[in-house]
Amino acid sequence: MKLLLTVTTAIILLTVLAACGGGASPSPTLPTFGQLAQTGQTVFTSSCARCHGDKGQGGNAPAIIGANANLKKYGTADALLKFISTTMPQTAPGSLTQQQYQQLLAYLLVQNNTVTSVQSFDAGGLGKITLK
Repeated sequence: MKLLLTVTTAIILLTVLAACGGGASPSPTLPTFGQLAQTGQTVFTSSCARCHGDKGQGGNAPAIIGANANLKKYGTADALLKFISTTMPQTAPGSLTQQQYQQLLAYLLVQNNTVTSVQSFDAGGLGKITLK
């Protein structure tokens, strides 16, 4: 009787664990570049457009979107993120949140066709994205 109870308990426990994914927490779903870029456009409009132009084409500051943009000088998306998060906006460097800087980066990368809007945004993988 005791053996039957132990086996039944083990089966129930294994069934519950299997239904819960074996007790491991599910991996979080990463946002896409397109999802972040939607908000990044708002960040761009409010914090960057006055100097870089309403479409990023340049103005009082260099072009950062389009054929005249020279983002490749930063090498990788990670280096660009470090640059903008420590030096921009020029009137208040570092004044945006890290999330806003990431959203802005996503917007710039999507607009410059460096990434597609459906690619997952993984902050840890930004060093592997070479700028064009």
